[in-house]
Amino acid sequence: MQAIFELLNKIKWKEKDKEKFIIYYKDRFKEELQEIKFTDIKELNKFSIVLELDNKEVEIPLHRIRKVYKIKCVFGEE
Repeated sequence: MQAIFELLNKIKWKEKDKEKFIIYYKDRFKEELQEIKFTDIKELNKFSIVLELDNKEVEIPLHRIRKVYKIKCVFGEE
């Protein structure tokens, strides 16, 4: 998961248009991939991202991330 952490960290520190990035992850309970905006991330660490959804903190392990898009796919299969 080092590669996805490095990609997200690079977006966090070097990209000016963070709102253009969309992350797709595999939810434990839902069949289809879930979509979040990069700007929804409250915290990033080497193991997970932390979001606030419905006034609750939600931790998503990095191994669940399947795709990262910025207009086109930059990680994962299209």
